[in-house]
Amino acid sequence: MLACNDSELLDAVCNINKIKSLNVAINSSMKSGLLVGVGATIGGLLLGPRGVAIGSLLGGLGTSYAQHGNFRSVSDILKNDLTQGQRADLVSSLRSLFTMNNVITLAMLMTDKGLQDCVLMLIRKFLKKIFNYEI
Repeated sequence: MLACNDSELLDAVCNINKIKSLNVAINSSMKSGLLVGVGATIGGLLLGPRGVAIGSLLGGLGTSYAQHGNFRSVSDILKNDLTQGQRADLVSSLRSLFTMNNVITLAMLMTDKGLQDCVLMLIRKFLKKIFNYEI
């Protein structure tokens, strides 16, 4: 039987709907929450209850503007940001999940929910380890 190469395997993984829908916040979302909280606190101290709403609104708008463009899809990161060594490590980890011939595995990857969940968990751990990204 034919075996798939590394790029075909990564393309198949990137085409899983669960992977397509994942986004990585390049900058921490905790910083954004902190800024909104600070805005609400300052607004509350200066203007009372209405100030809380105004401060959080302004903090949220400022954070939204500052974070614009800082979210990227996991598929984009897997396709464009990995070095050859990182790509080889990921493909090696993916292949270790599979126990059947790669041709059959690619077909299963598109339909088997349990296998998709395992791949999703593996990619989350991989991105956390390599880039310290939270998904």
